[in-house]
Amino acid sequence: DKLTGLKATVEELPPKIDMLSTQIRTSTQDLNSNKATVDKANAIRAQQRTNFEEDNASLTESLAAVGGAITALNSSASSEMQSTYSSLVQTSDSIVGLAAGVSKALQRRGSLALSKMSKGDRMLLEDFLKDPSRFVRGNAFLQRAEPSGSSSQIVGIMQAIADDFAEDLQIFRY
Repeated sequence: DKLTGLKATVEELPPKIDMLSTQIRTSTQDLNSNKATVDKANAIRAQQRTNFEEDNASLTESLAAVGGAITALNSSASSEMQSTYSSLVQTSDSIVGLAAGVSKALQRRGSLALSKMSKGDRMLLEDFLKDPSRFVRGNAFLQRAEPSGSSSQIVGIMQAIADDFAEDLQIFRY
């Protein structure tokens, strides 16, 4: 009886072995496919993190450039009261450098901010970016002319851009 049972088991085992071998091969293929999917997902996530860090740094830099331009434009009003030519030239030079930073920031992140502006504000901003020294209030003092309201408008526009960038940064971080 035992011998007959063992012979029956021997006859049943080869199909089971084949079935289990097939399952092992299929499971191995699935495992390798899943590993490849996880590796691909990790690579995508790493790229997303890199992009996030670059965007975060870019937005922070853009916000600093706009904030610096606002501060410089506002400080040019107090420079107007100073009588030394060198301080006015220094303020003008710093505004030119900051305008370049603002221009770069707008190229990177400003499409939304620009879309919110009126055509007149966009034109005024373009004029400022082309020749920022015209908007320094201290220059009007040197020319013995009244300072125009344009620099005040530019400060308002810059503040709106800075507010948009700050809002984006807050959304971006959460």
